[in-house]
Amino acid sequence: MGFKAALDSRDPCARYLLAENANPGLRRSSMRIYFSRLGFRMLGINHLCYKLWGLPLQSR
Repeated sequence: MGFKAALDSRDPCARYLLAENANPGLRRSSMRIYFSRLGFRMLGINHLCYKLWGLPLQSR
C-alpha cells in the first residue's frame, strides 16, 4: 500500500508530503512531468538549489 492511500496508519495532522530532490537524475524534465502526474506541485528551490515538491494529502 502506498503512503498516499494509507489514511488509517498516517497521523491525521499530516497535510502534505514534502520531497526535496537532491538526486541529479530527478532534475530532468521527464521527472518533473512524472512528479506532476503524481499530484506533486513544485514549491520552489532551497538554498542548496534542490527543488522542493509538495503533495497535498487527504486527512480524516
